[in-house]
Amino acid sequence: MDIIKVTGIAFAAMVAAVVLKQHKKEMALAVTITAGAIILFWILKSLTPVINIMKNIMNGVSSGRGFLEILTKSLGICFLTQVSADVCRDSGETAIASKVEMAGKTALLVLSAPLLAGILDLAGKLIWL
Repeated sequence: MDIIKVTGIAFAAMVAAVVLKQHKKEMALAVTITAGAIILFWILKSLTPVINIMKNIMNGVSSGRGFLEILTKSLGICFLTQVSADVCRDSGETAIASKVEMAGKTALLVLSAPLLAGILDLAGKLIWL
């Protein structure tokens, strides 16, 4: 990821949003959301090599495919939750941002429950060997 480009876009969007907020608040929000989407795209694009490495590692493990799927979904939930909550906070809706974060945490808990059950099952088998 080219961090110089990301910080440049973030700084330019921040300056534009501050200037626009004085005259047209809805335009400032649009600039913020657009900059956030561009930065998120760059983040996801930069994660492609990491995902490929994880796929190669997990292909060597018998139950790796399920773990990789859970990990990938978890990362997606985290990113989406954080961006959504930040947009809500930027709009002045901190209560909604808190609820979005709570929903993200709940989604992670639900998603990771089978993983926790698998780990506990494996631990039980190892104890009784």
